[in-house]
Amino acid sequence: MSRFWLVALLVFSQACSESMEEDSNAAHPLDYEEIQDYEGPGDVFTPVFDRHFVVTDTFYEDIDSVGADELQDFFEETPYGTRSWLADARFDGKRAADLIMDASVEFRINPLLLLLRMQVEQGLVSKTTRPSQTRVDRALGCGCPDNRPCMSQFKGFKNQMRCGAETHRKLFDLSENGGAWSAGRTKRSLDPLSVTPRNHATAALYAYTPWVLQGRGGNWLVWNVGRRFLSHLEATGAYSPVPVPWVGTQCAVDADCGFSSGQKEGFCFRFVDQADEERGFCTLPCAGGCPDRSGQATTFCVELEVGQGRCVSKAEDRNDYCSEIPGTRVETFERFVGDSGASLASSDVCGPDF
Repeated sequence: MSRFWLVALLVFSQACSESMEEDSNAAHPLDYEEIQDYEGPGDVFTPVFDRHFVVTDTFYEDIDSVGADELQDFFEETPYGTRSWLADARFDGKRAADLIMDASVEFRINPLLLLLRMQVEQGLVSKTTRPSQTRVDRALGCGCPDNRPCMSQFKGFKNQMRCGAETHRKLFDLSENGGAWSAGRTKRSLDPLSVTPRNHATAALYAYTPWVLQGRGGNWLVWNVGRRFLSHLEATGAYSPVPVPWVGTQCAVDADCGFSSGQKEGFCFRFVDQADEERGFCTLPCAGGCPDRSGQATTFCVELEVGQGRCVSKAEDRNDYCSEIPGTRVETFERFVGDSGASLASSDVCGPDF
């Protein structure tokens, strides 16, 4: 990254921060126009919004699940039941879909992240006719502080795609290296609410837009528009969304289990099975009971380590009676009660095949 870009980005970040602190109503989400994006399209990111976990790291960096032609098809038939003006748009002779994909590949950022950011920032995807040049010039809001002109080097659709992709890449990397918004570090949004990002992707999204605004805008809107877009792509067969990790998800390290329930954070329970293979599945600490998630196998609290309760998946159709969780087998376990006062019970679960 050039020294000029680093200086420009720092100036841009400072200008954005000052603008939002001067006027808490200046941020675009509060003036959002597309009413359909406030509706719930289905369980694609996570069934319930968690301000500490907006999207997975895997989704954030996924550049292989969709290509330029799939993006073009998306513009031809949007989730809003319309044909986007972007289907016909050309910039320097190239399709909008190609420019999005070019920036995505260059900086290893999911093109759908740029797509949904474009909708959240300026409502460009749902427009059927070409918006004003000002909106196009500010497509991702990158280098364009609220209520101030865009920096000239970042104006225009192509420049916005590169600026947005590079900035998202930088903010993700900063989370990995102790940036102001970092995974595991508690910080206040401009709402203000206390936020502790569970992963680097969530930290990067707040670094870009430091608002929660549940039900109104901010990162809630990023989450909800993302769910809408992925639901549409999945329904048309253009995209198979990366599963959100949950209890029973195969894992190798704790970072593969970026979810939480209450004050309890998911982690990877690692073991060596009878075939001498290293295995792991996501779990949560527990005593007496475990949370369930829509569309996932129900869970049960068992003692996998002496004196320690761990949530595991029950053996059900949803996990093909444990065959979808490598290294596990159907086994009857007693409930780990701990100090919870829960009643005694037993269940067939997917236990580690030690």
